[in-house]
Amino acid sequence: MQVIKRGMKNVTFLLLGRILGMVISYMTLIFIVRKLTIEEFGLLSTVRTFVASFIIFSFGGISGAVMREGAKNLPQMGLLYEQTNGFKLLVSIFATILCLLALMLTPYDNSTKTLVFIFSFTIITTSLLNHWKVAFSATEKFKTLVIINILQPLVYFLIAIIVIDYSNRVQNLLFIQMFLQIIVMVIALLIAQRLIKFRLNLFDIQFNKSLITKGFYFFIISFAGMVFMKIDVLMISLMGNLGEVGVYSIADRIAREGSELRTVILAGFFPVVIKRIKDGPINGVLVRNTVIKIFFLVLLGLIIISFNIEQIIVYMFGSKYLASAEILKYLIFFLAIEYTIHPYIMLLLSSNGEKYVAFIYSILAVMNVVLNYTFYNIFGLIGIVYSTITVFLILAIYTITYGIKFLYEEEILI
Repeated sequence: MQVIKRGMKNVTFLLLGRILGMVISYMTLIFIVRKLTIEEFGLLSTVRTFVASFIIFSFGGISGAVMREGAKNLPQMGLLYEQTNGFKLLVSIFATILCLLALMLTPYDNSTKTLVFIFSFTIITTSLLNHWKVAFSATEKFKTLVIINILQPLVYFLIAIIVIDYSNRVQNLLFIQMFLQIIVMVIALLIAQRLIKFRLNLFDIQFNKSLITKGFYFFIISFAGMVFMKIDVLMISLMGNLGEVGVYSIADRIAREGSELRTVILAGFFPVVIKRIKDGPINGVLVRNTVIKIFFLVLLGLIIISFNIEQIIVYMFGSKYLASAEILKYLIFFLAIEYTIHPYIMLLLSSNGEKYVAFIYSILAVMNVVLNYTFYNIFGLIGIVYSTITVFLILAIYTITYGIKFLYEEEILI
């Protein structure tokens, strides 16, 4: 009961922050989409998506390892940071270089490549920001984390209102995002150092074998998860045109907001579950009954939304994005699967079962790329939706068989 209370307290803070963040995000999205042409929005989405795809190579898994081990022993977390800060900067620079090398192979025009080149340096700031934010999760300072998460999009929206009518507006929006990212990164560092005492020496590069090994599984999970969950827009930008990118980006953005709510719930319970597992097994029947209820509640909500999606899209973004509604009315149903299986995914990640998650995520990453390419060429944009739903169904089947079996064998569930 204490676990549920603490988890719900954390989730409440994160959920309120996420709702406020979603309001700000959608206000920004609606404002920008109505001001930009479909091609301009496609260009903005292409640059952001391409660069974001390489953040994963900054080895965010080691941040997950620091969070998990730090949550177990907070007095030692400062040492974990000192052992990983320099390594995190090194791999972030590597990820940026990898992004620029891959850029040379893309079919993008020179103006798009120039924007990607400049924006690629956000890989470093984003990587370090995310690394230092895990201090807030490990110490369960979720109010502080919410403020940090809201600060950048709020200021971005206010500045976007001012600059959107100037020339070179896509470039201006990207430069604003870069500048704000640096400021928020510094703020997060200063607060993290107050919560977890550690010295900042980014040039002290240490290779902690234990942390790197644990972080490697989290890296595989993050990388493969990005490929099978978030690579769709990037693949469309390589296979299609800016107009198709703009159309699919709207549907994808809305669907992913629903996915982010699931992430909020996971983040709130994750450090609590880690500590709870140390005290003994969890009732497996209770978990099973909970996920069944989650499935039917989410599915019912999605059915209702699906019937009204055209009116919602036209009202928010205008009739020029009606094609996005046709995509979204089917795409959102992957959320019913995702919400249902992630309580088990969370238990696996909390109990050294990350190798099982890393394995299936890796398989699904390859499958999603193949299915995206195949289904796009057969069905067009809607084929990307078919690919997404297919890989989530496979993930669900794997989780309720091999994943649950591991949890019972390890006596995480009884």
